[in-house]
Amino acid sequence: MEEENNQQEQQLHQQLDTVYQNLENIEQFIQLIEQQQNINKLEEHLTPEEFSNLNVNVAFALNSMYFSFLKSNGMGVKEHRVNQELNRVKQYMLKIKQTVAPEETQQNKRNFKVDSQVSGRIIQQVNSYNKVLEKQQAKQGEEQNQQQQLSEEELKQIKKQQKEEELKDIWEGNDNKQNPVKSRLTKGSLLPSQGHVNWKDQVANLLK
Repeated sequence: MEEENNQQEQQLHQQLDTVYQNLENIEQFIQLIEQQQNINKLEEHLTPEEFSNLNVNVAFALNSMYFSFLKSNGMGVKEHRVNQELNRVKQYMLKIKQTVAPEETQQNKRNFKVDSQVSGRIIQQVNSYNKVLEKQQAKQGEEQNQQQQLSEEELKQIKKQQKEEELKDIWEGNDNKQNPVKSRLTKGSLLPSQGHVNWKDQVANLLK
């Protein structure tokens, strides 16, 4: 609990230091303004936009300080005239911003130029990249088709090898299950009667 109080006290001191520093900056700014016998003389050295912003910012700063003074002393400011004055200054700030913004937009448009040579090179590079990409995709598609065809051929070869191994297991007695074809072959009912017929081909045909 004591640590929390210490932290809050430190934060409060930091905030007060910030307030005092800001007040000193404002005081220096006001002194600079007071040195001018007539603020309108600054208009000779400023653009219309800068002079307008100076007027509204000074008015807003002074009214804001008075508003803060009333608020910190517990006085009601909702219906106070200073609150109305702040709203009026805000409206002028908005008008200045709306007036200057279109001019800046038009100026930016005038300063903006398209480099046709650079844009043409970019378009050519994009088109070249698209052509290279299309060739790569077509090549990948052909390779996939070739791999698929090779896979089918390999599958046929594997099936053929499996049949040959099954036939070999049957005749060598390595088959654990009783094969009906083998039993018929061993009984002689399926063996060829003529010697010129290849018995291996005969058995392979029977196992298909």
